[in-house]
Amino acid sequence: MTNFGDILRKLRKEHKLSQRELGEKVQISESSVSMYERNEREPSFEITNKFADFFDVSSDYLLGRTHSREPEDFSEEEIEGFFGFDLDSLNETEVKELKAQLRKEVEFYLWQKKKNK
Repeated sequence: MTNFGDILRKLRKEHKLSQRELGEKVQISESSVSMYERNEREPSFEITNKFADFFDVSSDYLLGRTHSREPEDFSEEEIEGFFGFDLDSLNETEVKELKAQLRKEVEFYLWQKKKNK
């Protein structure tokens, strides 16, 4: 299975960024990017999400848990039924933001659960 550092390096190179430039984009040091790419350091959930948001991929993709780069959103029916939100009171942008936030929360929960095994 591919690891975080390999995936991060691949994405950075696809975007034609240096380690310094990527660090500036996500507000971390060049040396931190380098350590992540060499798998000498594990990123926090917050940093993982910054990378995922910047590259527009899912956290699961960055962590090597899936080959799909696309973040999966909850359906509106799932949000209303399972989470109890009334989506009729939200505009399209707010619904999109809610879906993204719920996805991040579930990914964080799954990451924590896996890490604590």
